[in-house]
Amino acid sequence: MNKFDIDPDEIKFHLESKPKDIDEVLEKAEKLERLDFEDIAALLHIDPNPNNKDFSNLLETAKRIRSDILGNEINLVVPLYITNYCMNKCPYCAFYCNNYSKGRTRLTFDQYCKEIEYLTAKNFRTIELVFSDDPEIGIKEMTKYIEHLRNKLEQGEGGMIGLNSSPLSQEDYRSLKSMGLDIVLSWQETYHKRTYDELHKECVSKKDFQYRLGTQDRIYNSGIRNAGIGVLLGLYDFKFEVMALVQHGLFLREKFDRFPIVGIPRLKEASRTLFQPEQKYQVSDNQLKLITAIIRLALPYSHIFISTRENKDLIIDLLKAGGGSISAALCSVAPGYITHKKSELNQFEVFSYEPAEMEQILGNNKFIPTYDPPFFDHINLKSLIPEIFKGNAALFIGSGLTSTVTDYTRNSSIFKKIADILTIKNIIIANCDSILEDTIKHRRGRINLIQEDKDMLEMESDTNVYKIHSSFDPLMFNKLEELFFTRTILFVGYNINDDNINAIIKKTKRRLENRVQYYAIMRDPTEVELRFWKSNNAIIFNVDIEPFFDILTEKLRTDPIINRYTFNALWEVRKQMEMSSVSLAARYRGIRDIEALETILERFKEALQDEKTRETGIFWGYDFDFHVGISLASGNSSFYDICRLLYRSLSTLSRQAQSKETLKQHEEILDAIKNKDEERAVKHMEDHIDYVREIWERGLNPR
Repeated sequence: MNKFDIDPDEIKFHLESKPKDIDEVLEKAEKLERLDFEDIAALLHIDPNPNNKDFSNLLETAKRIRSDILGNEINLVVPLYITNYCMNKCPYCAFYCNNYSKGRTRLTFDQYCKEIEYLTAKNFRTIELVFSDDPEIGIKEMTKYIEHLRNKLEQGEGGMIGLNSSPLSQEDYRSLKSMGLDIVLSWQETYHKRTYDELHKECVSKKDFQYRLGTQDRIYNSGIRNAGIGVLLGLYDFKFEVMALVQHGLFLREKFDRFPIVGIPRLKEASRTLFQPEQKYQVSDNQLKLITAIIRLALPYSHIFISTRENKDLIIDLLKAGGGSISAALCSVAPGYITHKKSELNQFEVFSYEPAEMEQILGNNKFIPTYDPPFFDHINLKSLIPEIFKGNAALFIGSGLTSTVTDYTRNSSIFKKIADILTIKNIIIANCDSILEDTIKHRRGRINLIQEDKDMLEMESDTNVYKIHSSFDPLMFNKLEELFFTRTILFVGYNINDDNINAIIKKTKRRLENRVQYYAIMRDPTEVELRFWKSNNAIIFNVDIEPFFDILTEKLRTDPIINRYTFNALWEVRKQMEMSSVSLAARYRGIRDIEALETILERFKEALQDEKTRETGIFWGYDFDFHVGISLASGNSSFYDICRLLYRSLSTLSRQAQSKETLKQHEEILDAIKNKDEERAVKHMEDHIDYVREIWERGLNPR
């Protein structure tokens, strides 16, 4: 675990072993289970023929996984070449030191500033600074370039800065991070050491295979959160390269809890290069699709960059097979876009597309182009949210050493987001002032505020805000323990020195036998915080709070895995229970039952006519009261308990169905109950439940 190395014999053994069943491997990948080396080897043996069923199934599986994790967004990243001088003599690259043809140049700092002005004016927010190994540009110059770009980005909407250069020391990476560097890309070129040594024997800074192989360790250890790995396909056998690349990615995942960015450019023709690639190592278009899909399955959360060395049709196919980002307005000929004329010194063959053209190409293929920085942390987050909300989990928001409620009360929009996600399978436990409960009341109409044991006996709502101060009572903790079995509990604004947090964690670990999974959401945790959460086996997300809630809200409302629990399974139970309940209510209702239901509908009608309440969640409360009132009128206390349980899990459905039509249907149900017409009551209830289901489905899948 301390140092990554490659065992060629192990790779050869797996590649020469009898392949596993492909359907079995794809099924495993579909579940996002970790693939072992035998699985990867089996996939590499697939014949990338479009008529081959296994190849087609592989591409479809990769496409689904890519869509589930990344959605339809494609990030447009722009590279800015600073120089094409180089001290190395890599025979496959046109920038090798002896190739002193026309076109050698580097940007002055003034020219660089003009280039940045040009790119940011075009709305590029992720800019990759590309350096060859220019002896005139060292860490001092890089620091100056990065500091200027960071200041420029922060004048707008922010952005991410990437670096592609020869490997640096950990200290240099730490220095560049302090200036605002976000991403470092470092391709290994080839993982086959003998080939690497032969190709770089006349190089100055690229001779050391192992030093280059350890670059990502130095990047992560410096505090930079995004590191890239990759190979130049065509230098050696691609099956060996992919096996080694996946091994490297999994090693970094285990050691640093990060999925690396992955680059898989192909070797292309360039100006007067010295290298003649072997025919047997050349990678075809279909083989490149195969490679992209395999990496998506093997490293499902990694961000895969697709090079615009490829033509537009192949780029689209590669994005469907798993790619996440592409370069736009690519410049690999002369440093800069506007300060130098096109040079005949071409590093490699490239298809260059202007942003508007690329946007259209992506849009025509149902992708959404975005200039927003690739939010690498959200890749993990989007995929894990369904797991988080299955229950048996605790979600700690901003739970660090210094996080306080004051950090969140400065921006009430965070509490609005919290109020919204309460509509699905959530309990909030907060030690904060009244802004949270006031916001929830406005959004939903009611809450149940629990501050001490006696409040547990007066619970009237399923929206629960627990306010724990200096201590908590036994009854309250017993309730929390019960909730841990079925719910995800959200903690807001605590820090890890809070005695209550430590007590809750210790007790739940001991009494629930470590069956609760902890998740911590915070920005740039300290070493102390990381040790605390890792010691409690927590999954840590280093993200800003508001983007986290945006992603959370989207996934909670639309994710089919989550909604399988809040919709498909529970809905049929609700429908059958409500039809039985209304039948008994029509048979046994009393005068007080009728009066109670009439009062509820009268309040519903008044609220519907009041513009001030129309946009709040108060309707949910009246709808809840009406159905609970029917369960009480049935005379069967079990229906009352079941109704409350189901509405707690299905509360979003009611919020999406409030309308005059809903009120009319409630009135028809009540009329049948009043007249003791069981058959008509059941029919109206069935129609009502089906109507609400249709409304809810329409909200999930807009027509």
